[in-house]
Amino acid sequence: MKNENEIKYKLEPKPQKSIGFFRVHRPVVDQKVVKTQPAEDLVKVSRVCPHGAIEGGDKLLKIDYEKCDGCLICLRECHFGAIKEEREPQ
Repeated sequence: MKNENEIKYKLEPKPQKSIGFFRVHRPVVDQKVVKTQPAEDLVKVSRVCPHGAIEGGDKLLKIDYEKCDGCLICLRECHFGAIKEEREPQ
């Protein structure tokens, strides 16, 4: 039988390490294209982001770069070409 210290050690939560990421490319919104699109299309694009980094609504598509990890799923799912890819500034 295991002693009490071994059991207690396994039940304690381990501290989570902060996992940083290095974004190479980032999505950029072309506002000229956004203004010509219906609001429901903009909302659809905002829903595909797994990190919740895109806000979409009536004539608005905005990216929060604090939440964005550069996966570019939004670029592939934006079928009207409002999101472009650019290299992250050094």
